Amino acid sequence: MAKENTLVVEMFSDVVCPWCYIGETRLLQAVDALIKENPDFPNVKLIWRPFQLQPDMPEEGLPWNQFLIEKFGGEERAKAMFQHVANQGLQDGIIFNFNEIPKVLNTAKLHRFILKAEEFGKQKELAEAFMQAYFCEAKDLTLENEVKSILSELNFPATFYDEAIKNPNLKKEVEESQNFAASAEIRGVPFFIVGDKFALNGAQPLEIFRNALLKAI
Repeated sequence: MAKENTLVVEMFSDVVCPWCYIGETRLLQAVDALIKENPDFPNVKLIWRPFQLQPDMPEEGLPWNQFLIEKFGGEERAKAMFQHVANQGLQDGIIFNFNEIPKVLNTAKLHRFILKAEEFGKQKELAEAFMQAYFCEAKDLTLENEVKSILSELNFPATFYDEAIKNPNLKKEVEESQNFAASAEIRGVPFFIVGDKFALNGAQPLEIFRNALLKAI
């Protein structure tokens, strides 16, 4: 019998945010565990809310090493921080490949693709595929052919790319989500709104996600 109840979780996130990748993974692990414990636990619908960590990034992106110099003063100063993130990712089955990432991205277009993916019920799948390609496979997602390859693997129609790029409403939705986050004083991601009842900031431990989900139903 189909479940009648759905618990909505909104996730403010960016494709180039490693903690977002970890946070989403932990949230979904918590959902899976709760469903195994109780098959009647509501369906959880994860809704992507665009948030750009680097909204002023050039459309062509910025070479990774140059970004490290400008933001952290160089690769050595950033090394410990990225190692900590990588260690956390390993615990959740994510193998970050920071040393091979070609550039930091302007993610405005990628957010549009993820928003459009909702028409096909594949927002979560596309967001995960982009993060996997960027962080783990070191793909340059400013390249049209790389993005189209991911879209093809997820069986989106051939027209999907151009339709998303040319749709002014998607561009507007990305901008509105960024503006809403600013007005709501959401300054960091991931940021989760669970069932319109609880807000969680950051890649929380699995148990915290679990408790929030239980209290929200």
